[in-house]
Amino acid sequence: MEIADNRAIATPTTSGPPREYPASYQQGLSRRYDCRCRGYLRRATLTISKDGIKLIGKGAVLVPPKKTVKNMCSGLSGPKTEAGICVQGKGIKMDKFVIEHRKVLSVERPVKDVSIIGFEVRKFSGINIAIIGARNTRVSKNTLTDGAKYGTLTAGSTKTAIEGNKVLHTGLGVQGIAICMDNLSDVHV
Repeated sequence: MEIADNRAIATPTTSGPPREYPASYQQGLSRRYDCRCRGYLRRATLTISKDGIKLIGKGAVLVPPKKTVKNMCSGLSGPKTEAGICVQGKGIKMDKFVIEHRKVLSVERPVKDVSIIGFEVRKFSGINIAIIGARNTRVSKNTLTDGAKYGTLTAGSTKTAIEGNKVLHTGLGVQGIAICMDNLSDVHV
């Protein structure tokens, strides 16, 4: 789905021609469309829980929404923390928060073959891009700025590739962790 000026060109990950309709990023992701989002500022939290999604930023900037949207990444890096983009499998069981982030204990069904490319994600209270309970996920060519706890975190996942991202902190002193992998196996940075 390509989004510009509140109009969207949607390309289903299943067969069928592209179609145009008014939509938000999240509507396209929930309907299992690939999303190509052109460069403008968007106040949103995105949740990806469908297989095969390609989220392509094309210069789009994602910042926290005024109203919190809850998903499996809510509270992942501590109480009252949120993620900008949350890739989440199904049936995820996590331990209680103790330090750094909640540990993934088990995943019933991982979300598979997700790509997040070319976004600028700024100033989320927890993690700019979080991946929990996923398989074969690719996060590349994103700019992750001022994530309070992490630029990106992958936990309870397999075959994760995190490549060519920029992680920036614009304030004084060191804050948070740039990239953290607490996966079941196969992480490539």
